[in-house]
Amino acid sequence: MDRPDTWKYAVDDDPYLEPHSEHLEYRWKQYLSIKEQINKNEGGLLKFADSYKTNGLFKVPGSIVYKEWAPGATQLCIYGDFNGWVKHEFAGQKDHFGFWVVKLPDSRDGKPLIPHASKVKVHLTLADGTEADRIPVWSRRAVRMQSVERCVQEMK
Repeated sequence: MDRPDTWKYAVDDDPYLEPHSEHLEYRWKQYLSIKEQINKNEGGLLKFADSYKTNGLFKVPGSIVYKEWAPGATQLCIYGDFNGWVKHEFAGQKDHFGFWVVKLPDSRDGKPLIPHASKVKVHLTLADGTEADRIPVWSRRAVRMQSVERCVQEMK
């Protein structure tokens, strides 16, 4: 069990830390607060560490879901060669923890909208209005383009 005053043992063991004791106490309280939030909202640290299993692109019955934590974004969209590189066609919904979820329904013939080996990017709009395009943070596989010119041509 983590006691609120555990940080004091470090100062007791190393007197050179004494001038930094206020900051150590602050950091310890921050740790306890975050640990409590993880336990409350995620079901514990071990379950939280398994978040790679529920974040990123994954197939569920009837759709593909993309989930990413981006609390500073005001919009998150997923796009790629599967939709002709149209950035805002598939926008996500943000929950109160800062997780974005984008649901891409299967095509009418029941096939996933994003075929295997598709090129995919995430488009973010940040709080200050700037926009950024990037590779999805939870990608399990990424391939480098042969040249920048080819990459730009394929994104047009």
